[in-house]
Amino acid sequence: MPSHTPSTSTFLVTGASSGFGALTVRALARAGHTVYAGTIVVPGAFTTGTNHFAHAGAPADTDKSAAAYDERYGPLLAGLNDRLAALIPQVADAAQVADAVVRLVAMPAGTRPLRTHIDPSHDGSEVVSAVADRVRADLFRRVGLDDLLTAGSSL
Repeated sequence: MPSHTPSTSTFLVTGASSGFGALTVRALARAGHTVYAGTIVVPGAFTTGTNHFAHAGAPADTDKSAAAYDERYGPLLAGLNDRLAALIPQVADAAQVADAVVRLVAMPAGTRPLRTHIDPSHDGSEVVSAVADRVRADLFRRVGLDDLLTAGSSL
């Protein structure tokens, strides 16, 4: 069986046409990995430097439910992208996500956390994510999925 060390790993990265995916492909390649790139759009936390809002739109149907949706949520959605972008500090760098991926890949198997949080705005969402991770870990234990929680898990 071939041995794979972090320096000889091969990765498939989806959403690699722009944003986090493209940054991650470049960061992994710079770190010496073999990388195959795909183009599936994956939503993320950054609203600039990515294209995940490019495909957002109104419901496809044109019946009463679409009109009711627009009536109720239209004012909220108007300018939502700009309001979300305003939450992220100007100095936020989407490359932080790619750098975190490279750090995780370099960690030995069994020591990698189950989840990693990148919060450029430092608005407290990392605390919410940590609580959600603890609840998720408790659920995994209660339903017998303990094997998904590694010794190096952040949970």
